[in-house]
Amino acid sequence: MAGKPNAERRAAIGDAALRVLAHGGGRALTHRAVDAEASLPPGSVSYYARTRQALVACAAESLFAQDAHVAEAALGRAADPATPERVAQDLGAFVRLMTAEPHRHRVVARYELLAEAQRAPELAEQFRAQRSAFVDLARRALRRVGAPATGGDADALVSTLDGLLHRQVMAVAEPLPEDAVERTLRGVLFALSGDGPGTAPNRTG
Repeated sequence: MAGKPNAERRAAIGDAALRVLAHGGGRALTHRAVDAEASLPPGSVSYYARTRQALVACAAESLFAQDAHVAEAALGRAADPATPERVAQDLGAFVRLMTAEPHRHRVVARYELLAEAQRAPELAEQFRAQRSAFVDLARRALRRVGAPATGGDADALVSTLDGLLHRQVMAVAEPLPEDAVERTLRGVLFALSGDGPGTAPNRTG
């Protein structure tokens, strides 16, 4: 129990670091900035993360934990067979959820951390592990539509979701309408399931 407050404080610091990254980019990520964002006295963050590298690790830890929780809650429970249209709706709802607050800032911060990962092998390995977990969720979605759910197909679906998340929060243009997001996902699901126009369905029953 004695460690619980420290764990909660570390999680709060991680989320504050993500907000700093989202609003100011990698150069803005300093201990002082995170102290201010977390409404903590100056020097508090240094107790939990003494170096900038440790602060980046704290931010990544918070990112991965929160994103995994949202993804599992949104996508992990459904296992019943369904049409590509229905699964596209579920995936579209996930995109909408992740690109609205209180989650939107994490999508922006993720790209800042990915840039950091280009020069930080340990962080890059953490991203690979997290992506592997998302690929597993994508396999479940593909199985729902009767697709083979190979690693390559699941990775392609994750790449589509990554692209849509990026498009909705990072692009200069207005976000895509919800029906356009779902239409994109339907097209990918139809292609991967072999269940599009002019093809024989993979599903039975």
